[in-house]
Amino acid sequence: PAAGGSAAAPAAPPQHFGIEAGTFMTEDRAKEEKDKLTAATKLDGKVETTATGDFRVVLGDFGSKKAALKKAAELAAGGQTREANVVPIKM
Repeated sequence: PAAGGSAAAPAAPPQHFGIEAGTFMTEDRAKEEKDKLTAATKLDGKVETTATGDFRVVLGDFGSKKAALKKAAELAAGGQTREANVVPIKM
């Protein structure tokens, strides 16, 4: 590096968002709901463990919060989900 120069900070990884479509007390129940919702919505889904030990169903992988919000509104308006909260997802 040049004298007095500093290395550029690494770029933050891109943020991805999903749609939280439900939270359940058991992993089996969450997996059942994920299977139903992925079939109904054609979105990929996964089950994540929450900080409190519950299991949440997250649908989709969106590159922007705006895109996730749009799809969440469509799912809620179409009655495909009772919950449709946009959340950051783990990569």
